[in-house]
Amino acid sequence: MRISEKKKKKRWAPESRPGKTACFVLVNLAVMFLSAFLLKQPSILKTELAQVQGPVNFDTIVVGDSHGETAVNPDILDGKLGTVSYNCSRRIMPVKDIYYLMREVCYHNKPKTILYEIDPFYWTTPGISLGNDTSIFFAGSDMKNKTDYFMNEMLEQPFANVIADYRFAPRNVVQIPGTAYVKLQPAYRHHEEASIPMIMKALYMGENYEYKGRGFRYGITYSPGLNRSFRPSQFSEKKVAKSNKVYFHKMAEFCRKKGIRLVCFYSALPPYRLQHENSNAAGHFFAKLCKKENVEYYNMNYLKPDLLPRTDYDYVDLDGHMLGELADRQTAVLADILKSDDPESMFVDSYDEVLKALPKFQGLPGWDPEPWETESSTENVSAETESES
Repeated sequence: MRISEKKKKKRWAPESRPGKTACFVLVNLAVMFLSAFLLKQPSILKTELAQVQGPVNFDTIVVGDSHGETAVNPDILDGKLGTVSYNCSRRIMPVKDIYYLMREVCYHNKPKTILYEIDPFYWTTPGISLGNDTSIFFAGSDMKNKTDYFMNEMLEQPFANVIADYRFAPRNVVQIPGTAYVKLQPAYRHHEEASIPMIMKALYMGENYEYKGRGFRYGITYSPGLNRSFRPSQFSEKKVAKSNKVYFHKMAEFCRKKGIRLVCFYSALPPYRLQHENSNAAGHFFAKLCKKENVEYYNMNYLKPDLLPRTDYDYVDLDGHMLGELADRQTAVLADILKSDDPESMFVDSYDEVLKALPKFQGLPGWDPEPWETESSTENVSAETESES
């Protein structure tokens, strides 16, 4: 027995081959968990889902990306419609993840309406947005949904993306002190809503936004830095990932089976973007897609000018994140659309009418315009005679 025990001890000694293997595995696990703690941004999504899983049944849910997060105020929506709503939109969330988010929310609630704010930018991205707090696998609680997400989404990714939801990037490194501080707070560990303003501050979103509750990020001031880095882009249907069309079909089917009213809308963009990009092409694509799936679709850029007057100064940045005052006004108009018997009467018929009503870009403080108007971009911003409302 003594000889056998000595052999076992020797076999697992640090200098033996099994011992070295075990040490290697343990060291790598330690590095992975430490890296996740320091580099993975604190999860607003997990905190929001914890709120949605509470005793209150939210009958209206908003999903989408950062434009949706800053464009729909649940308080305004509920005041106009008598609903109980929550804005579950999360920034940098791929289309696939929005489908799984819908399923996760409906696991704990019985919503009557889901509002999906569509941002064309994310429709060209087919996969996981690593390290950006969008993964239902790490944030959700519905085991069937998590399993489906793992099998159909995570296993399609590189191995490193599967085992760790973080990335080593300059932005993440700079945020390490704030990230570590937030994760050590009791409010964060218990997924209390009070932790969300702390997370926003740690991620340097506190300067331009104020958290108003129920997932709504209220813009309070424009960001010259973000405007300096902005570049207009052109939409192309050819760049849309086929998998996103498949997952949109899954969203529509899921809502039909659950008896949920799915409403898609395209938030009103800054006038500068409408004048320098082919947003009409993006709107036309989504109008066709939603019509094919028999889903309601409203392009807020086509609203009659008197319903949502705005300038570029009504946004935090030229990308299209709204200041809170504009978001409140858009939410009120969206509520009127949802309860209207004739919503089409609230929209103009052509892109020409949209462009004619826009104020001319006068520049923004701290930002110098550049000659981006190329011949191709001018052609792309051509009139559409077909209504996209």
